[in-house]
Amino acid sequence: MIRAVVLDEWATYWEERLDSSDVKDQQKVNRAFYLYHKRHVQWSDEHESLFLKFYVDDYGTKFTGSIDVDDFYLSRCDCKEPDCPHLLAAFFSLYSRSKSVTRWIEEWKKSRSTTNIFSQLQRASTLLKQKEQRFRSHSVEAWNERLTEAFATFDSAVVQKNPYLLMNLLDSYFLRIRQTEPVEEEMKKLYRLYSVCWLLHQLREETRTWNFSKNELERSVFSHFHYLVEMAEKAVNNLPHPLPFSFDPFLSELRTWARDFIAWDDDLFPFYFDVYRFLWTDVFTKATWRQEEMETLQDLRMPNILANVHHSLLLKNDDLAEKFFSLAAPDVLYYVSWWIEWLASLNDSKRMSRLLTWIEHSLEPFLQTLETNYLRTRYIQSLLQQFKRYGIVNEHPKQMERLMRVTLPYSYYHYSDLLYEQGAYQQWVELQLYMGHRADDLPTEELRTIQKEAPELLLPLYHDTVHYHVNQRTRQHYKLAVKYIKKLHTIYKKLKRLDQWELFLTTLQEETKRLRAFQEELERGKLTHVNG
Repeated sequence: MIRAVVLDEWATYWEERLDSSDVKDQQKVNRAFYLYHKRHVQWSDEHESLFLKFYVDDYGTKFTGSIDVDDFYLSRCDCKEPDCPHLLAAFFSLYSRSKSVTRWIEEWKKSRSTTNIFSQLQRASTLLKQKEQRFRSHSVEAWNERLTEAFATFDSAVVQKNPYLLMNLLDSYFLRIRQTEPVEEEMKKLYRLYSVCWLLHQLREETRTWNFSKNELERSVFSHFHYLVEMAEKAVNNLPHPLPFSFDPFLSELRTWARDFIAWDDDLFPFYFDVYRFLWTDVFTKATWRQEEMETLQDLRMPNILANVHHSLLLKNDDLAEKFFSLAAPDVLYYVSWWIEWLASLNDSKRMSRLLTWIEHSLEPFLQTLETNYLRTRYIQSLLQQFKRYGIVNEHPKQMERLMRVTLPYSYYHYSDLLYEQGAYQQWVELQLYMGHRADDLPTEELRTIQKEAPELLLPLYHDTVHYHVNQRTRQHYKLAVKYIKKLHTIYKKLKRLDQWELFLTTLQEETKRLRAFQEELERGKLTHVNG
C-alpha cells in the first residue's frame, strides 16, 4: 500500500493545482471521479514501488500513464494534457484505498480560492526553476547525486520475487533521468552514456543478491541486459569526436566503473564485457590509459585475461594478444565474434589471418565443452555466418576451408557451399559421401551443374544411391533406384564407357534376382538384360 503521508502530499498537489471556482477544473474533477467510480482505472503493477503504471479507459479511448511517487511533477499520461483527468482519476483510485475520495472533493470545494491557487502556482514555478538550475550543474558529484535519486525506484526484492518486473523498474529509471538531461547537446550525449553505465554499475552489485538459475536469467533477465548494452553502444557511437576536455572527469569515473564491470565471472559477465570492450575501443582511446589498465589486470582470472587480449589487440601487440588468447582458450571462443567484427572493420587482412589461426587451434577443444551436437552446430553456424557476412570466407579461402574441414560435421552446409562455389566438385562429392548423403538428398541444380561439367565425379554418388534404395526393399525405393540407374546410364554413355555400364547392370541383376518387385521395376524401366 502507498503510505498515508505520500497520499497527503498528492492531495495537497491537486489542491494547489485545481481551482474549485473554475468551471473547467470542476468539470475535470467530475470527469476524473466518474472514471475512478466506474472502475475505468487499471494498474499494471501494485507493488510498493516509486513508479506506477496505470491504464484508463476514457469513453472507449485507452490511455497509459505513469505516476512518479517521489516527485509527482514528473508523472505523465500519454494524452499529453497537463494535470489531465486521467492522472487525477489514478490519484483517486489510490487515495480510495485508505481515505474517502468524496470527502476530499467536498473539502476541496470549500477551501480553495483563486488567489491562493495563484500564489501556490507561483511557488511551484519557483521550485521548478530551482530544479532546472540544478540540472545545469555538470560535475561528477552532481550527476551521481541526480542518478542516485532516479535509482531510488529500484527494488531488488521486487525483481527477486518477479524478474519480469525488471523492465518496469528500468523504465522508471530512464523516465526520470530523461527529465534531468543537460541542455547542452555535447553534455547530453555524454550524460546518456554516463547514465546507462551508472545503472549497469549499480546493477553489478544488485545482481549478486539475485538467486536465479541460468535458465531463469535467460528467460526473464538477459533480454533486458541486451537492451542496456545496446543503449550504451548507441550512446558511445553518438559521442562527439574528438572528445572535449570537459569530459575528462566523467571519463575517469567511467574507467573506474568499467574495471568493476569485469570484476566477476558470472552469467552476466558477457554483457558487461561487451560494454567494457567498446568503451575501451572508442572512448578510452589513449595508449597510456590502455597500458595503465593492463598493469591493473595482473591477476590471471578469466575476465582479466580476456581484457588483456582486447588491450593487446588495441595496442597492435598481436604477439602478446596471442599469449593471452592461448591462456583463455578454449572458452575465449565465446567472446571472439566482437574481435572478428572489429578487425573486419579495419580491413587488416594480415591480422585477421592471424586471428583465424588462433580460432582454428582452439575450436576442437572448445566444441568438446559444449554438451550437445545442437549447441556445437549452432555455434559453428553462427561463427561461419559472421565470416561470410564480413567477406572473410572469400578473402581467406584456404584458412576457411581448413577451419570448416576440422569442424565437420557441424560446418557441413557452409563447407558444401564453399566447395561448390569454388568449383571443387570432386571434394564436394567426397564430402557428400563422407556425410552419408545420397543424390536425392542434394540440390538438383548443383547435381545438374556437376553432371554437365564433370559427370564422372557423380558416378560413386549415384552408385551409392542405387544400392541404398535397393537395400530398402520397398516398391517406392525400387522406383528411385531405377531412376538413378538411368542417370548412371546417361553418364556412362556420355563418357563412352558403356562396357562398364553393362557389367554393373548385369551384376546388379544377378545379385537381386530374388527381389521380384525390383526385377519388375527394371523391366518397367526397360533395363533388363538376358543373361547367357
